[in-house]
Amino acid sequence: MCGIVGLLQKPGAASELAGHDIAAWLSQATDALIHRGPDSGGELILDHVAIGARRLRIHDLSSKADQPLLSEDGRYAIVFNGAIFNYRQLRTELEARGFTFRTSGDTEVALNAIIAWGRDAFVRFDGMYAIGFLDRRSKSLLVGRDKLGIKPLFICRRSDFVAFSSEIKPLLAHPSINRRVNRKAVAAFMAFQFVAPPDTLFEGIETLPPGA
Repeated sequence: MCGIVGLLQKPGAASELAGHDIAAWLSQATDALIHRGPDSGGELILDHVAIGARRLRIHDLSSKADQPLLSEDGRYAIVFNGAIFNYRQLRTELEARGFTFRTSGDTEVALNAIIAWGRDAFVRFDGMYAIGFLDRRSKSLLVGRDKLGIKPLFICRRSDFVAFSSEIKPLLAHPSINRRVNRKAVAAFMAFQFVAPPDTLFEGIETLPPGA
């Protein structure tokens, strides 16, 4: 199953979450996802960017594939939830381009595919996934979700930061994210037992659209 979480804070923006508090929130957020990934957990903080993951080991059972998983040169990092069904084919293509692999699973394939092809890598993925990809040099964060929206990914966009998570609970641990109920979504749930994306039951928290 696995669970991922991350935050990109606007540099210089006033925020209730700064400095060592980012580490405190990230730890709390990843702990809230432990039921999704009991085998291992990891966190990475770089100035105003933070990513974390809880991992359920499936394809590669070794600790080498634990997350966040870094590229060979250390520039890039990925947190990944899901499965890339055609990862062996993609791995062969990437090896032909000169990429080497330290693990046998699909997470490193996803990492190197995004390094090689950028956003176009998501078009090549056949699978179900939610991904956070960090460029540690530019301190930028790329987030993506599978075309059918099978794997969950929730996002909160504010003027001072953007945060994402596999579940809503880790987002609510952020002191700047309120717990106000989305009354429109509640009404829809009471009527249809369903909340249509991108709405959720909480104001300010959305479901990232499939394929985004």
